[in-house]
Amino acid sequence: MKKTFNLLFATFLIAVGIVSCNDEDGIQDIIPEAYHEMLYVKENGTQNVTLYNVGEEASYTFTVCKGGSDPSLTATAKVTVIDPATDAECQEQAAQENVQYRGIPAEAYTLSNTDLEFSGEETWKQVTVTVDPQKVQDAMDGVAENSGELPVVWMLPLEVTSETDSVSSERNRYIIEVDDILTPQIGFTKTSEQYFLVKEYEEEPTATIDFALNMEYEKWGEFTCEFEVDKDYEYEEGKTLLPENSYEFSSVTFNAQESVQSSLAVAINGSALETKEYVLPIRIKSVSPSVEISESNSVCVLYVNISPADPKKLDRTGWAASSEACCTKAESWSSIGNLFQPGYATNVWWCATSITADYFTDAAMGGHNNQNKLQIPHWIIVDLQKECYVTAVSLYGLKSNEDSYITKGEFYLGSERSLFTDIEHPEVWTHIGSFSDFKDKSGPIEQKYEVTKKSKGRYLMIYMTGTSHPDGNQVTLNEIDVYGVPAGE
Repeated sequence: MKKTFNLLFATFLIAVGIVSCNDEDGIQDIIPEAYHEMLYVKENGTQNVTLYNVGEEASYTFTVCKGGSDPSLTATAKVTVIDPATDAECQEQAAQENVQYRGIPAEAYTLSNTDLEFSGEETWKQVTVTVDPQKVQDAMDGVAENSGELPVVWMLPLEVTSETDSVSSERNRYIIEVDDILTPQIGFTKTSEQYFLVKEYEEEPTATIDFALNMEYEKWGEFTCEFEVDKDYEYEEGKTLLPENSYEFSSVTFNAQESVQSSLAVAINGSALETKEYVLPIRIKSVSPSVEISESNSVCVLYVNISPADPKKLDRTGWAASSEACCTKAESWSSIGNLFQPGYATNVWWCATSITADYFTDAAMGGHNNQNKLQIPHWIIVDLQKECYVTAVSLYGLKSNEDSYITKGEFYLGSERSLFTDIEHPEVWTHIGSFSDFKDKSGPIEQKYEVTKKSKGRYLMIYMTGTSHPDGNQVTLNEIDVYGVPAGE
């Protein structure tokens, strides 16, 4: 191999070589004939790289240029791998940096071509180095950690040599030095306790949980993340796992080229919950395309606190016009508008029996118009005018000393106006409570009955199933009030 030459002159020749590598050959005439050609690495020196362990290899390309006084001459060169553990130049550099150099193992890289032949017309050739990040990572993992040793720096030093032509001793190396290997992981950005306060009966409250990839990568595109509830998660004593019917979430698709951050929306159905604290441990189930899920950030625990609502007596405006009653012998539904008009002067506002002047001074105020006694069971359907969460129903007995004869009944709630025969169909009517302790001789004092099931609907059905009347078929009522929370408020 030809010996390297004077540094000062070599620098001059390199300048010429750079021009030659760029196909501008006019300056070649000033080079002494003794230097027919000179080879050098255009990107000479150490290339600090970060490897991305994303399931594909990383490629790096460098250029070997031919310079000299006569660019028409041919040249040959060879690219060789240097062992940094034995190379004097590498060892000197390692001592200055107070580290130890290790060579990337042969199975972790490939070279596109190591034997270079330049024709008279060629002034440069490129060499491609392909590195497998996973195999480099395996090599790193295989080195036992020892606190007494210097930090390890992994590198791949390549040197250009020639048996026939001159090579610059100052620009003859291309060194890949690995600064870091990043393995993409996805995980929740916050895994400590996250609290979400839901007001009882609040319509579709949504908790947002953020997650992210731990790094950017220009080739990434769209990712889809699947989530699940970690039912094996050991939560604190005194807390309750959120029931399955009270929450909803789905997969999330996001474009990592736009942002490596995204979020999961968890919809909570507060109406299905009691006023206490619940826990919902959510785990990242899978990611497509496949990305490692961070073991330490794979589960986010959402604590859901249900604050009690403040039910109010619902406004009865409009109820009188569309509320009705019926029984087993009735041919049609009849208006019960006077049940929602407090202050009516007569003793009885409405009764499930024949109508006489003793009970109504103005039949137009409401009630049944047929002269036949109406029998138990008896249905009253109250149109609340809009969907509400019903929490209690109040019934008022007759004024003065009259008997109402009511002994028991059921409460149903529905979202559609339906005939009474549909109470056997839960898709139409939801049973929300019952009563069996109606106190006669106490009207018009309010008798309030709390419901036992939280539900939402527009139509309240009061299904009276028992009477103490001697004939076994008469019930009468003075007034109705309903307590609750209008949906969406």
